[in-house]
Amino acid sequence: KFAAFTTYPMDRVKTLLQVEYANAFNIRSVAKNIISTEGFRGLYKGMGPQLIGITPEKIVKLAFSDYLRRNIFENYEPHFGKEVLVGLITGSVVAFIVNPYELVKIRMQVSQYPIEHGAWVSLFKLGPQNWWRGIRATVIRDMIFHSTYFSVFHLVKSELVVGDDLGSFGLFFSNSIAAFSAVILSAPLDMIKTKIMANHSGPIGIIETAKKIVARGGRLSMVSGAFARAMVVVPLFTIAFLAFETLQSYFAPDTFIPLVTWQEDIDTVRRSRLQKMEKLLLNEYGIDLTKLSKEL
Repeated sequence: KFAAFTTYPMDRVKTLLQVEYANAFNIRSVAKNIISTEGFRGLYKGMGPQLIGITPEKIVKLAFSDYLRRNIFENYEPHFGKEVLVGLITGSVVAFIVNPYELVKIRMQVSQYPIEHGAWVSLFKLGPQNWWRGIRATVIRDMIFHSTYFSVFHLVKSELVVGDDLGSFGLFFSNSIAAFSAVILSAPLDMIKTKIMANHSGPIGIIETAKKIVARGGRLSMVSGAFARAMVVVPLFTIAFLAFETLQSYFAPDTFIPLVTWQEDIDTVRRSRLQKMEKLLLNEYGIDLTKLSKEL
């Protein structure tokens, strides 16, 4: 939730770019306009649903994708094609979790009036029958996003590993490239999804909405807000993973973590650190841990 709180202002900028400004690159001016008209707190308008939805989304995303790897494939080993399939299935499930809270969040973000109710009250006032507005666009967006993220992350990571040495920089670089690629490829569907959710009435068809977006703002408007979204997603994934590794190393270093891919990444980083420590002890103090362990 700390990562969500840190990156949220850019999320509101992204939504306003898509709904009101239809300009893919006008991030700075939109942020300045929010501050000048609503004050600094305006950057956090509608943050409640984001903080509520981010935890279950991440839990389902990571746990369910790991479940698929363990149960769909026998003796699973990371592979580009398999990661695409895992991402497609995971995205289709995650979409049904994020759609209600994203709908409420977007309605709050674009509202011209002060928010009268909190996230939960707004969600229930909306009614379950309205929670699924834009669900088709959300499903396709998340299928594209997760299949791209998982596959590119595996691809880049496998290219950077030399022996067992990946290192923290390599791990976060792989994550950043994967997240940015996923954001760019899923940008048109994110734009369509936001437009459908922001309107209380009107068309909910993907093709019809896309045609209206292009007719109003041109083809470039289909990726409006993509860079703002990348500035949310890339740090969000990186901060979340850094917090995950730090907390796990301090509070539960020997605890089994049911996330195959990420656990392998953590083990690789730790092996790299141990190797560097062994070299330091040998070069600086003449202590050969390998020889010492054999003697013991």
